[in-house]
Amino acid sequence: MLWRLALLFLLFAPSAAAAQPAMSELRDIEICASREINNGLADIDEASCRPSRTLAHIITTNKAIWVRGRIAVDSALSQAGPVGLYTGALASREIWWNGELADHIGHTGTSPETEEPGDLDAVSWILPAKIRPDNSVAIRYSSFHLPVGVGSPLHYVQAGSMSGTGRAMLRTYGMSLAATGALVIAAIFFGIAFIWNTRVLGSLFISLMSAFAVGQLWLEAMRGLMSYPYPVQVWRLLGIAALAFAFALSLTAYVGSRFAPKRWRIYVALAAVAGLALIPVLPGFDGITVGLILGPAVVALVAAIHGATSRIPGALITVGGLIVFLVLIAVQAPSFLDQTFYFALCVLVAVLFVDQLRALRRAREAEELANRRATLLELELLKRRIAPHFLMNTLNALAEWVESDPKTGVKMIEALAGEFRLLSQISDRAMIPLAEEIALCRRHLEVMSFRMDR
Repeated sequence: MLWRLALLFLLFAPSAAAAQPAMSELRDIEICASREINNGLADIDEASCRPSRTLAHIITTNKAIWVRGRIAVDSALSQAGPVGLYTGALASREIWWNGELADHIGHTGTSPETEEPGDLDAVSWILPAKIRPDNSVAIRYSSFHLPVGVGSPLHYVQAGSMSGTGRAMLRTYGMSLAATGALVIAAIFFGIAFIWNTRVLGSLFISLMSAFAVGQLWLEAMRGLMSYPYPVQVWRLLGIAALAFAFALSLTAYVGSRFAPKRWRIYVALAAVAGLALIPVLPGFDGITVGLILGPAVVALVAAIHGATSRIPGALITVGGLIVFLVLIAVQAPSFLDQTFYFALCVLVAVLFVDQLRALRRAREAEELANRRATLLELELLKRRIAPHFLMNTLNALAEWVESDPKTGVKMIEALAGEFRLLSQISDRAMIPLAEEIALCRRHLEVMSFRMDR
């Protein structure tokens, strides 16, 4: 425990990296068409240039465009260490700094054949001699390898210190990754619990919830931990949405199976419809992902409230956990998926963890009680089938046959042994075939025929 706390302190404690000057954003943005001659800044079609307030909603799909503007680099930023130009885009990029080519992120082109996809996020080192207080930046973008159309392919252009970049990424995702251990433990524990007792579906659904959440978390952190070509980003976002939807459906399945066991499949179907219905309402990949969680979570809350009104144990605490979860979605919507979701999930899983442990304990106690009752019933049935007076009278008759007619006595012993053998075979079964019941009756009648001599 101590070494984990020390690691978190090193990653997230205030440091020189945390106190670095703020990043300098691109300003005075203009969008220009490409003349498609691939001849440096001469490729800019000056007549087409128009101003833009932000990079948002600048479309580059299946075409090449230019974005240019200015970036201020003050003395504090210059003295903090090497300065880099940070760019993020679903596009390949050709970067020009103060009229000179500074870097290629992939290779821009005018067709899928001529373009080489660059990384989604990249930092380009700017030579100190090329840095001025006010700098002109021109970037040629092309996006010919996107699997689907994207409304906001250009994410950011900013200058900043290149020191402490890795720490900044870990600071963004590190606390979320710290939640992975709890989720992995929950997935393994409840997975084993379900294998041990497959009749308790709640264990299966909590295990699936935790497993899907771990997969979603690592896909979220993937952007901060590794570089990859920009087309991979779309598949990553689709994977995050799919895992979020699977988590939400597992959540609804768990709550439904606990508090409405006869209708839990209906609740899951309603959750799927609710999540899919929010896709056109909430724009963007993040909006879609939040909707795929929000819709099923509301349906799960309805199922938990049904359990609370029916006074099912554990329903009230589940209602409280789901309400907190939904409130965090509403309050922390902008940063919910990156960080808040996983802490909220850990709290929710902890609530469900306690509830499921109680359910497992109640199921085990009920099973032990049922086993005790079955054993008592089995003994009672045997006692009724082999009543003491029946056994005493049968042994007396057997003694008489052994003395008067040993051959008949042997046959009676075989008949009595056959009856006892059948009783031992069927005594531990809840149901037996009619043929075995008839065979037992015949054995008993055979013994009685020897005892009554008719």
